[in-house]
Amino acid sequence: MRRKAAGPWLARLVLMSVVVVLAFMGPMAATNAPSQASAGEPLSPAWQKALLDRYCVSCHNSRLEATAGNLALDTVNPADIGAHGETLERVVRKLRVGLMPPPGRPRPEPAEYRKLLTSLEASLDTAAAAHPNPGRKDTFHRLNRTEYRNIVKDLLDVDVDVTELLPIDNPSFGFDDIAGTLTLNEALMEQYIAASQQVAASALGSSTLLEYKEFRVPYEFSQDERLEGFPMGTRGGLRALYTFPRDGDYTFEVKLMCGSIIAAEGACGGSFPDSHEMEVTIDGERLQLITLSKKGSRGEAARDAYKLTAPIKAGPHQLAVWFLKQPSIDEFDGIRKKFDKPMHPSNAVSNEWMSAYQPSVSSVIVGGPFNPGGPGDTPSRRRLLICTPTGAADEATCARRIVSTLVRRAFRRPVTSAELDGLMTFYKTGRVRGFEGGIDLALRRVLTSPNFLFRIETDPAGVAANASYRISDFELASRLSFFLWRSGPDDQLIDLAARGRLQNADVLSQQVTRMLADSRAQRMTLDFSRQWLGLGKVDVAVPNAQMFPNFDDSLKLSMRRETELFFDSMRTEDRNVVELLTADYTFLNERLAKHYGIPNVKGGHFRKVTYPADNVRRGLLGQGSVLLLTSSPIRTRPVVRGKWILETLLATPPPPPPPDVPVLREAGPVLAQTMRERMAAHRASPTCASCHATIDPLGFALENFSPVGQYRTVDENFTAIDASGALPNGTKFDNLAGFREGLLRDPEVFVGALVEKMMIYALGRGLEYYDMPAVRSVVHQGAGSNYRFSVIVQAIATSLPFDMRRAP
Repeated sequence: MRRKAAGPWLARLVLMSVVVVLAFMGPMAATNAPSQASAGEPLSPAWQKALLDRYCVSCHNSRLEATAGNLALDTVNPADIGAHGETLERVVRKLRVGLMPPPGRPRPEPAEYRKLLTSLEASLDTAAAAHPNPGRKDTFHRLNRTEYRNIVKDLLDVDVDVTELLPIDNPSFGFDDIAGTLTLNEALMEQYIAASQQVAASALGSSTLLEYKEFRVPYEFSQDERLEGFPMGTRGGLRALYTFPRDGDYTFEVKLMCGSIIAAEGACGGSFPDSHEMEVTIDGERLQLITLSKKGSRGEAARDAYKLTAPIKAGPHQLAVWFLKQPSIDEFDGIRKKFDKPMHPSNAVSNEWMSAYQPSVSSVIVGGPFNPGGPGDTPSRRRLLICTPTGAADEATCARRIVSTLVRRAFRRPVTSAELDGLMTFYKTGRVRGFEGGIDLALRRVLTSPNFLFRIETDPAGVAANASYRISDFELASRLSFFLWRSGPDDQLIDLAARGRLQNADVLSQQVTRMLADSRAQRMTLDFSRQWLGLGKVDVAVPNAQMFPNFDDSLKLSMRRETELFFDSMRTEDRNVVELLTADYTFLNERLAKHYGIPNVKGGHFRKVTYPADNVRRGLLGQGSVLLLTSSPIRTRPVVRGKWILETLLATPPPPPPPDVPVLREAGPVLAQTMRERMAAHRASPTCASCHATIDPLGFALENFSPVGQYRTVDENFTAIDASGALPNGTKFDNLAGFREGLLRDPEVFVGALVEKMMIYALGRGLEYYDMPAVRSVVHQGAGSNYRFSVIVQAIATSLPFDMRRAP
């Protein structure tokens, strides 16, 4: 049951305090900005201008600007970087990837082309060092719901289901942590108030209301084998971490899934050819072993749901339900043994081969507490209640200690006596409900304060307009912790900031190293890789069941998990980030290894697997998640794959298509053609041809992989696949290996794209042309250390945009 949210008046009151906080923020000292420059040597601006005039101006001029990407170079003077820096950065981006001049147009010789690129970069970097511009992030940066969940976990040891409490955050620049889009309105403020009530009740165990929570298993999730993390000798089931609010009796209702595709539940009454045993456990201890009798035997026939009651202590507990493993279907079901995802029965068909031989878990509903007891000794109470008053005389002292410790971490800085006094008034108001009632109300006020909900960065008093200044140590601590941990700074970071030591280069480097080694850093790698690569699209992908009968949700989750573990290995093993494209290893379980055709991988747990020397699955481009999210339900999509490569790996998205582009038909006679023949329809139009000449060859490099990521040599019409093409710079390739090799002849292109995306993620704002010198500086620092992950992160954390800010 949900508690009633506070009225709109309280939301408006808290929302108004955002403005008040800004007026009282203290001044912060400004310092001179550090310089950053490229290692290249600028050549004569006249020479640069002559080369641009010779190869670029015929298309990119004032007369044709509207049809040439809104880029006019006839009026650009490379000698005046201040006036033309933004345009020249656009030129550099196109040159770096090899997109200019376009295919078929005259190009400079490779050495001359390279000299133009490096000289322009050097000129831009030199100008940036002379006039550094760190950019400006919004003053108020609201926590997104991922950060809210993490910081509540770190503060109070409470796992909060943010998907039920808070709305999804709209992404911008590819990420959901952009300050400019994380706004606050009255409706959202009411949701934060309601969330604070639930969080406080969970932390203190103060609620005695009956609550029901359902944990579901996706319908397409295969439960015929042991799942990762489950005991040996089991199959299928469900596992969930649930925080029981108080001591008491709780009900557990297990619903089974053993019906048809049409009626997924409610068809267990006929029972099964063999008996089955289902075990319900808490923290590995058995609550009950339930026997489902086989068809025709005496005893209880299979039902659709089973309910039991057990006393449970308050706090987080691991709930699990599984079946004891029976002989596999493969041993006696010759018709279905070739499928990894066995068919479900059909109630409309009586054929024996359509019968379901094994039940599966559909969901578990936890309800309670009944006969509630006390709040118990939970991790969250131990984290929050750091002292216990012995009597009424020392309650206020203990409460002040609890609140001051909490608010220092929640506000991510020391608090003033006046701020603490204000919070204690809420304690005194709630004290009418007892000592913990006062703590409850003070905690709810902290969780709805703008100092908690926002990361606030203010300009020092008296700073000149457009001046660059160093952010404060506390602001740097927050930037660092939200970048690497997706949460607030810990006590060590706050202590260093309070002593003014975090700006010290050696101290900052040590903290980055410490934080990357902490398990909380996995939050960053998982969250960043999900958004950078677009892994959220994997969750909603639904390949055609008739064309891909072996595909199910367990395989989909395995694909996503492979990529998450693979990216996190860059951090845990401090690897060269170029290996994201070249690594000869990945992380597989048996289900995914079988899908890839890799032998000798047994069991549901993921482990590091090294590919054979001739295997084409190297790096991200051979992983099922990437191949699945860039496909349609029935076929591959070379345009989408090529666009994904340009946007994600090269940071050079193509322009949006014109509104009258014809749709590529999914069915009908067109399927008799090869994919290349189908794509030719898009290139027939001159409007489309210029973009598709670049996009399509990149997508065709992945054509040997089916929509669900299986390797193939022929398409759906049994026509040999042609995966040849050319990179934007004209480098030709015959297959994916050649494509990968050509892509990495200049590794700075890919590393630069990765750094750009990671800097957007770290800063919480989009990058501008004046940020590009800092991006190149990070790439150059990485090149000196074999592009190790830790060096890239260290360079971002010490970069000009990360450590400094520009006054308005």
